[in-house]
Amino acid sequence: MKKLNILIVSHSFPPFMNVGGMRAYSWAKYWSEAGHNITVITSKARSEFSYTATFKIEIPKNVEVIEIENPLFKYFNKGSGLEKKGKIELNNQAGWFKKKVGNIFNIIKNNAPVVDYYFDWYFKSVLYIKKNKKSFSNFDIVISTANPLSAHSIGMYLKKKFGVKWIADYRDLEEQSKMNDDISWLRRKFITSFKKRALALSDLDITVSKGLKDILLSVRSEDKVEIIYNGFFEENYFEKEEKEGSLDWKIIYTGTFYKNDFVIKPLFDALRLIEDSNIPIPDIQFYGIGDPSMKEFIRTQAKLSLRKKINFYDSVSNKEIAEIQMNSAMLLLMDGINNKGVLKTKSYEYLAAQRPIIAIINPESELAQNFLLGLNGYYVGTDVNEIKNFIEKIYNAVIEEKKISSLSFFEEEKLNYYSRKSQALNLIEQMKKLENT
Repeated sequence: MKKLNILIVSHSFPPFMNVGGMRAYSWAKYWSEAGHNITVITSKARSEFSYTATFKIEIPKNVEVIEIENPLFKYFNKGSGLEKKGKIELNNQAGWFKKKVGNIFNIIKNNAPVVDYYFDWYFKSVLYIKKNKKSFSNFDIVISTANPLSAHSIGMYLKKKFGVKWIADYRDLEEQSKMNDDISWLRRKFITSFKKRALALSDLDITVSKGLKDILLSVRSEDKVEIIYNGFFEENYFEKEEKEGSLDWKIIYTGTFYKNDFVIKPLFDALRLIEDSNIPIPDIQFYGIGDPSMKEFIRTQAKLSLRKKINFYDSVSNKEIAEIQMNSAMLLLMDGINNKGVLKTKSYEYLAAQRPIIAIINPESELAQNFLLGLNGYYVGTDVNEIKNFIEKIYNAVIEEKKISSLSFFEEEKLNYYSRKSQALNLIEQMKKLENT
């Protein structure tokens, strides 16, 4: 087997982790284990930008990591960012100055001709590449993963400078959600123009679902776009012993929460109906929601009598969350009700846990149609009475009868294809095809 020299460009990478970094991390891990030579360009201060980076993962063995500074980002974060660094005294006298500086930065960031607020990372990366031209001319493949789109700026530079094969990975697309209304038309036009140039220049584009692939195909030919699913780490799930009969009566939710997209009230309304029955109300536990205002929003969706059952916890590692999921009687899965084409990382983890799922999502979505519908271990929809009945069914099957095996879940054999390792090796095959073109 030929060893490939692969460069991964990802703003997020271990040891400080968020969901966006899992994709690059899994590639580096499994490709290096397969004997390929892996180098990663990432941000030196990436922990500052990862609001879910409350846990660490070891950098994979035999992987070279190049850390590039991007200190300007903090000034383009929400507000001016200066107050977070202690540059402005937050007192009455300095309040006007803080507001003035914040307004100036808002004007700059919404009108500047840049693809995102990581542009200094791109410039500094290019300077580093120029100083080390010899080593960067030896890569067989460069793969950049976005967002941020600045990662693709680096991939584009390497493609133009050295003629290296370039794969552009789109974890997210603006078309799947409403673009930031604050961005000026001029900056929006700049971003659109950049994406067209990137799509025209890349050798292959990859994304995470059929829905997003269809968006890319509107401007790309079929043979230039492939799906590489996010998946789950099989070692965290398939090597565990089944704990039938010992599950905790609780509902688990992991990951971020978007109050403008997600609908959680039907769950709380269903639990309110259960209060009048003989079934105990399960604890509802959220992992990874750090924003206090988001926690408060979730609490306000529930009646006062239910709020004591709602608890929030910090993000934990994938290994720890797998244990929590598999010890729980039910998992809560949410996505935008109008969303049809996104397959989030947590979706695969939930499926791999082989536990009942309350999915408050679009029944016509790719996730519902291809993975959840038709199996009695899952509920898909927003109907309050149906959610209530589902919870009662799960209580009887899992807690009373201790027979989780009476429920049907997505087949474990089929899940193997969606593991992180399987998808990483699939991408290697795509790279080998590029090598021969």
